[in-house]
Amino acid sequence: MIATAHAPELPLIPQPKSVIVPLDGSPYAERSLRVAKELGRLLRVEVGAVSINTEHQRPHPAYLEDVAGRFGLNWWQGGTFADVATGICDAAEEHESLICMATHGHGRSTAVLGSTADELVQRTDGGVVLVGRSFDQRMEHDFERVIVALDGTSTGDALCEKAASWAKMFGLGIQLVTVSEDTPAPLREGEDPFERFGLDGDAQAYVVMMMERLHAQGVETTGLAFSDPISPASGLSQLVRDQPGGILVTATQQSHGWHRLFHGSTAGNILDQSSVPILEFASHRMFPTHIATLQRAINSGD
Repeated sequence: MIATAHAPELPLIPQPKSVIVPLDGSPYAERSLRVAKELGRLLRVEVGAVSINTEHQRPHPAYLEDVAGRFGLNWWQGGTFADVATGICDAAEEHESLICMATHGHGRSTAVLGSTADELVQRTDGGVVLVGRSFDQRMEHDFERVIVALDGTSTGDALCEKAASWAKMFGLGIQLVTVSEDTPAPLREGEDPFERFGLDGDAQAYVVMMMERLHAQGVETTGLAFSDPISPASGLSQLVRDQPGGILVTATQQSHGWHRLFHGSTAGNILDQSSVPILEFASHRMFPTHIATLQRAINSGD
């Protein structure tokens, strides 16, 4: 039997008035511009860029004018920052912007933006859109859904509520997924199979319960429970390759870098392998949630 409960209001995330793209003069940083333009279309807001001038890198104004012309940006601005993350945050606050940026991923930085992405996520309540190294730059599909991987933890469930708020602002549906390990049957009858990752209890029932919860908030929701023999990151990356047109939502943990959302997997691995953009949140900025109590109710059979 699936537990039911009154669905609380979704967390309030202020509507951005623009999308801002940090640029450092490298072609890699430009990978996020097409994503930003599509986000601006969905949100019906302007798209601009901020140049990152440091003592080591100083994009020429002509470069910014060229980028603005090629991608149809509404505005751009530059500045010299002693602290790059602070400069980007100040520009985003000034323009009330959603930040969209390219990154090499944690520990893979060869440009100033790669070393800044994690810090920006930790300092931003509304999340940051990250375009990783495996992103499919062809963008042959418009964004159709926001994808959230459920892991049965309070962080993962609060992430689901945040993602639902963004889905409503984007005018998109939300897809809830959970990835379990594809394990062989135990050798001895009566033994439980050894699983490195996946939800405890009935994964499908949990997904259905969460779908009903979001339906009650007026969010168009679909769900999928599936297995992967390697890891959740492997399963999710294959899912978005097979079914493109999504924005994948993950979270990081402040004290340990990229947060272990699942046993045996990290949000950093998901970012590295994902062919779609990642909407990244900091776990310590999550809203409180009571969904975990419903999961316990399912497991106990109440």
